[in-house]
Amino acid sequence: MLRMTDKDAMRIPGLIALLLIGSSWYSDVAQAHHSTNGIYNEDTVVEISGRVKEWRFVNPHPSLIVEVTGPDGQLQEWDISYGGPAVTHLKRQGYTVDTFKPGDEIVARGYAAIVETAFGLLIVGHPTRTDGTRIIGD
Repeated sequence: MLRMTDKDAMRIPGLIALLLIGSSWYSDVAQAHHSTNGIYNEDTVVEISGRVKEWRFVNPHPSLIVEVTGPDGQLQEWDISYGGPAVTHLKRQGYTVDTFKPGDEIVARGYAAIVETAFGLLIVGHPTRTDGTRIIGD
């Protein structure tokens, strides 16, 4: 049978404090790694329409490369990020390696990159086909 001495009992508050400080530090590091602050303008949702060039269904952050005709008529290559969800999470939602194929016409909504020349988008919801039909269920 294990017995706790008074000396052991006095160490418990210190161990708890150490665990709390350590877990707080770890959550800050994890948040900093997954934060989108300073990258995307999360105050406004934008919509883009274009043709899929590439579907990167890989960890840690799947993404779509979509060719969009800009307001000046020039072709822009948008990098649509799925942010935090890894492949496993997206598979549960119905995504597969074959969900998007080069040439597919899609519409995507999300937060645009703060740097306007970056043509980046953090996805909100799921892309649809240009006629409005769902590509995958919600």
